[in-house]
Amino acid sequence: MSKKRGWSSGKWKGSWQNSIKTKLVVLFLLISLIPLLATTLILTEYSKRTTTAKAQEKQTSIVQSNASNIEYWVNHKITVVQEIMAAHPEFKNGDAGQILSVLKQIGEVDKEIEYYAYVDANANSTNWAGQTSNVAQREYFIKAKETKMPAISDLLVNQKTGKFIIVMAIPLLDGDKFLGTINCTVNPTILGKFSSDIKIGQTGLSYLWSETGTFIAHPKETHPGKKMEEVFTPEQVQAFKDTVFSNSTGTMEFINSEGIPKVAAYSTVPTTGWKVMVTMDTAEVYDAVSSFQRISLFILVAACVLVAIIAWFIGLKASRPLTTLSDALNQAATGDLTVRVQSKSRDEIGQISENMNSMLDSMSGMLNQASQVAEQVAASSEELTAISAQNVESARQIGVSTESVVSGSEAQSKAAQQNSAAMEEMASGIMKIAESASVVADTTLGAANDVKQGNEAVQQAVTQMSAIQHSVTNTSSEISVLGELSAKIGEIVNVISEIANQTQMLSLNASIEAARAGEHGKGFSVVADEVKKLAEQSKNSASNIAALIAEVQQTTNKAIRAMNEGVAVVDEGTKLMNHVGEVFETIHSSVQHVSEQIQEISAATEQISAGTQQVTSSMNEMVSISDNSFGNAQAIAAATEEQFASMEEISASSEALSKMAQELQEELQKFIIQKL
Repeated sequence: MSKKRGWSSGKWKGSWQNSIKTKLVVLFLLISLIPLLATTLILTEYSKRTTTAKAQEKQTSIVQSNASNIEYWVNHKITVVQEIMAAHPEFKNGDAGQILSVLKQIGEVDKEIEYYAYVDANANSTNWAGQTSNVAQREYFIKAKETKMPAISDLLVNQKTGKFIIVMAIPLLDGDKFLGTINCTVNPTILGKFSSDIKIGQTGLSYLWSETGTFIAHPKETHPGKKMEEVFTPEQVQAFKDTVFSNSTGTMEFINSEGIPKVAAYSTVPTTGWKVMVTMDTAEVYDAVSSFQRISLFILVAACVLVAIIAWFIGLKASRPLTTLSDALNQAATGDLTVRVQSKSRDEIGQISENMNSMLDSMSGMLNQASQVAEQVAASSEELTAISAQNVESARQIGVSTESVVSGSEAQSKAAQQNSAAMEEMASGIMKIAESASVVADTTLGAANDVKQGNEAVQQAVTQMSAIQHSVTNTSSEISVLGELSAKIGEIVNVISEIANQTQMLSLNASIEAARAGEHGKGFSVVADEVKKLAEQSKNSASNIAALIAEVQQTTNKAIRAMNEGVAVVDEGTKLMNHVGEVFETIHSSVQHVSEQIQEISAATEQISAGTQQVTSSMNEMVSISDNSFGNAQAIAAATEEQFASMEEISASSEALSKMAQELQEELQKFIIQKL
């Protein structure tokens, strides 16, 4: 255990993660660098915001100045035309030649003018070169005609030269009457000079958009005339619509078509609605901030190194006394309690050194006392072990004797329980026999009565069978007579049928004779027909009666045969019933004899059952006494076993105590202490 503690202390001492010097360095770095880092971040953010604000303020100033210049230039061109129209009232006459002659003289002096054109009220345009066209569908003409105010076109393409142009339409009025317009056509490249003259840093650019988002001027020659949808992505176009084309002036940040982040300011030319934008690379705007960040980072790293060096020296000085204490504790951990720390300081570390010396003195004294006590405990435990061994042997002998007594009591109790169980089973069987005998006796009496009643019923049945035999015999005789009468009726029916046949023959002969007699025989013919009909009816009735008589005769013959068979069966039944009556007489006498014997058996069984119950009661008392004896013997045995177990535990405890005392002495001998 002491080796493990020494190894852990050495690991703590050698591990730089747990070094007090490292902790002090980290602490000083945190205390000094966190405020410095926070200050650097705050100043950087402030510098970034200030730089951005100044750049946007400068861009806004420039873009507004550029918008004012374009506004002045446009208004100047319009004012020149308006002054010409005011100086020449004859323009109202609509003489195109005269108007264009004057305008040509002025236009040749102003090099910024491409040409002038006169447009009448019907939108017929004629320029000073004599070229004509109709501009009725041009938005700028429609707007000038409706508002009677100067209107400026979007970026257009000259169909003759293919170059971009911008048309300024100044209405020619006679009071409120619209007479036409004087169109001043200029080249937009002149407007590009306003943008090209703007220089902001190294990456500053200036755009000029029309009111519909068409590039009018751009540093790149390929951009003028293009819609912003042709240059930027849909997301960028939507961002411009939400900012530049929704507000008159402002600032924004975006990424251009080449993927470069930009900071921009924009403004609106009031007269035309054009949008002037000045942009600058975000990286150039924040270049000063980046320089400030690099300087701050250098200062931060230098401060870290300086603070780490100072913290290292402070930690080294602070850790020396702690190292001395650690070495002393490591030596004490190995068991050498004679070590002492010499400290001259009066600070907390000095107090810890003095307290550790006092602790080592106290531990030495306690170990001396513990060693003496351990020797005494070892001697006492050996004596206790010997006494415990003797008590264990005595308890073992008592336990053996007690087990013999318990075994005998258990055998006696089991035998008594078996005898009691046998007696109870015998008593139960005898009681069941008595109950069964009583039931059999009652049943036998009932059977005797039933047999007597059955004998009487059989005698009555014999009498009834005799009466049935006599009745069947008489019925058979009557049916035989009925058969004879049916035969005689059949003979009479045959006679009647024969008479009907003869009557029919006579009526036929009478009809023949009547036919021979002619008129004198008509009345006789009618009588003959009636006789013939009566004969036929008699014949039919006789036939029906004959058929019925035949059926009656058949039925009568069947009844005669059935009655004869019934008479035979009744005779046999009468014989059997007489035999049954004799058998019932014999059964009745036998049942009476058996009933008398069973009543005697039931009485004897009841006497045996009463004696058996007394014997069973005595056996139960004997079982109870045996159980109590067995229980007491078990309790004694259990107590003996518990006492034996306790003596063994005492013996084991005394042996363990003796062993522990020896181990304690061995452990105490490992410590090196000062002798008192």
